[in-house]
Amino acid sequence: MNKPFHIYGSSVATWATTTDQRDLGALLKRLGADGLPYSLWYVPLAHNATYEIKRYAPDVEGAIFLGTIQPEQAKRIKTLADLEAESTDGFRN
Repeated sequence: MNKPFHIYGSSVATWATTTDQRDLGALLKRLGADGLPYSLWYVPLAHNATYEIKRYAPDVEGAIFLGTIQPEQAKRIKTLADLEAESTDGFRN
């Protein structure tokens, strides 16, 4: 069974998480919209869990800092959907 998790992202201006309706690609687009650098964390809880945020970071045991994204870097990040769109024959399982 898969354990619940989500990706939490924050900048000095905003924050957001992945949800059932917002995948990683949509999260990156939302966080990068204002042109500010933002940081990402893996959070080993369901996206609707309640937890504290301290200094723009989730205060959760097991949370992993994934990195800080600069706006110009975000343009080069490819999601699975991007890779599938670029593929001539798609991905096979």
